[in-house]
Amino acid sequence: MENISILEISLKLYKQLHSLNLKIPKQDRYTIWQKIENELLKFIEHISSCSHIQKVQRQGELEKASKHLNTIRILLIISREIKIIDNKNYLNIELLINQIGKMLGGWIKNTKNT
Repeated sequence: MENISILEISLKLYKQLHSLNLKIPKQDRYTIWQKIENELLKFIEHISSCSHIQKVQRQGELEKASKHLNTIRILLIISREIKIIDNKNYLNIELLINQIGKMLGGWIKNTKNT
């Protein structure tokens, strides 16, 4: 149940990032912005695979997902600082990322305890 919520919010985040694509300057769209989208797609891949693997293997997938989420955070901070995205869009995206991060952290903690 928990992974469905993470997946739904992650897909919402991807849609939001994708909708900003044409607003991103061309020089950044194919570099840092593409990297952000790729990292998010990798994150989604790891999260979705967790529902199809045994609990023993799930810990590794969740840790990989966490690394991708942290990379996304850093790249978005850079994007805001160099004014690729404005503060309003950054805050909306960061809100979703924080929500995902809390859910992921809880899932990792729960997996470690079982």
